[in-house]
Amino acid sequence: MRTSIYNHIPITVDYANGSTITDITGQSYQDTFSGIGVMLLGHSFPGVLSAMQEKMCRYMHVSNYFLDPDATMVEAKLLAAANLDGKVYFTNSGAEATESAIRVIKKKEEKKKNIIIHFTGSFHGRTTGALSLLGNKKIKHRFGQLLPNIKSLNWNDHVQFQRFMEQNCESVLAIFIEPVQGSGGINLLSKEMSASIKYYHNETNFILVCDEIQSGLGRTGCWFSYQHWGLEPNIVLVGKGLGGGLPLGGAIFSSEIFQDFEPGDHGSTFAPNPISLAGAKVVLGEIPVCMNHINQIDSFLDDLLRSELDEVSTSIRRKGFMVGIDPLPCKKDVQTIAREVHHLLLNITPNGAIRLLPPLNTSKTTWFSMINALKKSLQECI
Repeated sequence: MRTSIYNHIPITVDYANGSTITDITGQSYQDTFSGIGVMLLGHSFPGVLSAMQEKMCRYMHVSNYFLDPDATMVEAKLLAAANLDGKVYFTNSGAEATESAIRVIKKKEEKKKNIIIHFTGSFHGRTTGALSLLGNKKIKHRFGQLLPNIKSLNWNDHVQFQRFMEQNCESVLAIFIEPVQGSGGINLLSKEMSASIKYYHNETNFILVCDEIQSGLGRTGCWFSYQHWGLEPNIVLVGKGLGGGLPLGGAIFSSEIFQDFEPGDHGSTFAPNPISLAGAKVVLGEIPVCMNHINQIDSFLDDLLRSELDEVSTSIRRKGFMVGIDPLPCKKDVQTIAREVHHLLLNITPNGAIRLLPPLNTSKTTWFSMINALKKSLQECI
């Protein structure tokens, strides 16, 4: 049923636990995308619930005129994870984190140094500034003129990138990149492209922004996905699962970049919300254990995906617990078949890829159950 601009899944949720959602009829479903990557520890994780409930009993909102001690602790953990000596600007969402990064970058804009680069397939949020960096022309063109001096380059086309930088390097102010594109269908940064970005970053000193809103916080087996490629960003964007299921995002800034960000340049009524911060403390404390788990079952996942899905797909892409699957052409709606027949909830990206973002503590048994149900669903649709 469509009651707004969303096409809602036709079930009414009663409760959720781990990677399972149960509707009001008592039917349970396997949730493969955990709130679009938000529930990093699964639904109703006990430690998160306890921390939020304890904080809620003390206070729920006091505004950013007060410094919440939890904010200081979460900031310190994020800076350490990103290996940055700087500050965290907290937001309510990933899109707002993108906006705060744009605002800082625009303060550093000069007449001859004003180009911001992004890549096709990118997704950095739905607010107007973030929409300017959207790598999907079909959506972007609907909204007319957005931010000026934005340049879109082809994803992983290191030859085009090198050519553009050789001709325009003095004009490039910043580059936004998702090392693992989420909405784009789980597309991984190539070695050639990462090497080119690192080279020109060192040579020309543009501001490198790594969007880790979906791929960060342990999901790929590292704190942030850019660490797999050895990138050294000046700004790291986080969101989605940071608040344990409640809205919380942030931009992690290096000191050099943050120093020009002054009181009054930006602000938020709600961020950082105290209850979200309480959840964030627990989430960040659990991530090292989750990363160890993800890396331990890495080979198992490769074998499982290949053995179960090769015959029903044209491509499988994965980094840690981010999986993108391009199915063979389907004659039926795979989301409907998966839900109604196999009680499996699937998320499909705009380019048609099936995107799996289960909790970071998902066991081998649960992975097998999800992938087996997906295989059966696809077999019935192709």
